[in-house]
Amino acid sequence: MALGFEDAAYLQKSGAPLSGLEVYQSLVEHFEGWAEAVEGTHGLCLLEVMSLDVPTTTRHFSSNVSFHFDILEALSRQYLVPPTAFAMALAEAGLFSAAGRPLLCYPSSGDYCRILGLHLTRQPLRVRLAEESDLAPLLGLQELAVPQPGLRASEAVLRKRLLGARGGAFVAESFCGRLLGAIYTARVAEGFGFIAEPGAGEELVAEADCLQIVGLHADPASPSVGSHLCRFALQLAHLEPAIRSVVGISRCDGWHCSNIKSQEEYVEQHRRGELSDRILAFHTSQGAEIVRLIPDARPSDVDNMGAGVLIRYDPGQVLRRPQQPTAHTLAEGRVVSLAEVLTVLRDVLAELGAADATGSSLSLAELGLDSLELLELRERLAARFALRRSEELPVSLLSQSSSTEALAAAIHQRLSGTWSVPKAGV
Repeated sequence: MALGFEDAAYLQKSGAPLSGLEVYQSLVEHFEGWAEAVEGTHGLCLLEVMSLDVPTTTRHFSSNVSFHFDILEALSRQYLVPPTAFAMALAEAGLFSAAGRPLLCYPSSGDYCRILGLHLTRQPLRVRLAEESDLAPLLGLQELAVPQPGLRASEAVLRKRLLGARGGAFVAESFCGRLLGAIYTARVAEGFGFIAEPGAGEELVAEADCLQIVGLHADPASPSVGSHLCRFALQLAHLEPAIRSVVGISRCDGWHCSNIKSQEEYVEQHRRGELSDRILAFHTSQGAEIVRLIPDARPSDVDNMGAGVLIRYDPGQVLRRPQQPTAHTLAEGRVVSLAEVLTVLRDVLAELGAADATGSSLSLAELGLDSLELLELRERLAARFALRRSEELPVSLLSQSSSTEALAAAIHQRLSGTWSVPKAGV
């Protein structure tokens, strides 16, 4: 996904041309100033008009005023930018949609984005386009994130992704420059097959209307970064008029060690909520649907006998609604694992900007949460796990738990029906 400046034109005060990259860099610096100003506050609310490219303007000429309005804005040096560039500049400055806040676009049909409404908060990371200089740390990240050597992309494949994807590779990093995660995407023609094995057919199809998540790696020490990158890629896809769907070929994490002989039945039981596969749950908890099992999609995946699971996102549907619960209650017949509860808890803590949401040995007080933030944490956990009012977690439990792992265990007991209010020092 390119920044979208191909059809943009800007002029300096002197009348000399101004490149799209210069406008973009200025916008990043502008947002970096805002990010510092709103740190520790409720955040920043933005409502901005976006520029449209020529094909979109032509296609919707009678239903919007972009043709003459954008010209007037450019002549008065009010530089409208494409929505994808706007979102990328925000991400580079560490500004992201606040937890539970939907992405608002006008028109709501999702055919294109003329006006973008966002409630933003500063996060302890930024996302930027990957560069060739990232190759060595990306190889190290892949070794940490992908334990099976046969499922890793080679150095040549990663270099090809960085050089040939035209904006399809993104990295998340801390503000001190430590690499936290990476996501690789490619445009594919949905009716002509998908990319399964690393490097197989990863050529960019610029006119394709389907975006595939080819790879997603997160440092195990920062597990919430994976969902952060996935949601960011969905946001960019939603803002790109040509993209209609987002797909991926995922895999089962626990089938090879289960007692279920049929992999189709294993996937179907996850779909029905009778079991929770860790990797499939990562996608389905964020709004993806499981389409089907693809035999022999990834021969190097020995644990799954080469099979892959095709998943599909509707980026507009996912982003137009508030974030949905990432686990189900027992009333819905779902067995929620302790690992899943811990992942959700870490995600919510990261959304709240906790200093070290991955430090399981730290208490919430040590993570820097005050009493108001504890109330916010309780509300978000209740929403994520769809808890009724009578089932809400006591604030005393949150404040007295000795670590995030201990709190996750207590929440897991609550969801499993073995709840008892623990004493101080859990």
